[in-house]
Amino acid sequence: MEHWCQDNEPEALCASGTFGLVTADPAEELLGRTLAHVRSVGLTPELSLRHLAKEIGTSHRMLIHHFGSRDGLMAAVVEYWKPKS
Repeated sequence: MEHWCQDNEPEALCASGTFGLVTADPAEELLGRTLAHVRSVGLTPELSLRHLAKEIGTSHRMLIHHFGSRDGLMAAVVEYWKPKS
């Protein structure tokens, strides 16, 4: 997998916190874009897939395709940031 991130940063996020992840896995790229967006504006219950998709440059249908639902995407976000033991 190739990406633009610095060596010391999480793979799914770019050094600047913006979009630039280049990966062979579209779901991972969408997760990286979602993480960058959530990191910059926060995560609220009102965040819709349509609004998020528009903000990260994709469609809500692609988010549903890769994550199943809004809850599935939010679960992936929480899982990514959950402390690893």
